[in-house]
Amino acid sequence: MCCAFALMGAAFPMLSDGQPRGARPAQPPLIRSEACPRDALALPADAVAAASRVALTTERSDDRPRIIAAGLADHGAPREEMVLASCGRHIWHRTVAVAIDLRRHHPSASLSERVSFVARTRSGYAVFAIGH
Repeated sequence: MCCAFALMGAAFPMLSDGQPRGARPAQPPLIRSEACPRDALALPADAVAAASRVALTTERSDDRPRIIAAGLADHGAPREEMVLASCGRHIWHRTVAVAIDLRRHHPSASLSERVSFVARTRSGYAVFAIGH
């Protein structure tokens, strides 16, 4: 728990997604089997931190995103069962789930809560699907 708070405070101000201010990054699809990465690599020790940074870059800064939880999908991460059911055990072991709160959309839980599923490929970490 202590590390998640340190990650939120330290990583978010340093992020730069290269987009013009207020530009909407392309959104990954909702989780389904077609969205699952076939080339996911094993996750290193720093995977949760690296995946969390990438998950934040996919969100609009106007939505005021913040990480509320993050973890390995096969170790009790948020919405882990969605990855297992949609992508199978192999991808489940190679996914980081990052729960994000979009503060701009409060008090609506359906609009403000999401989980980004992140995998590591040869080209780096990428959000491959979103779970609500």
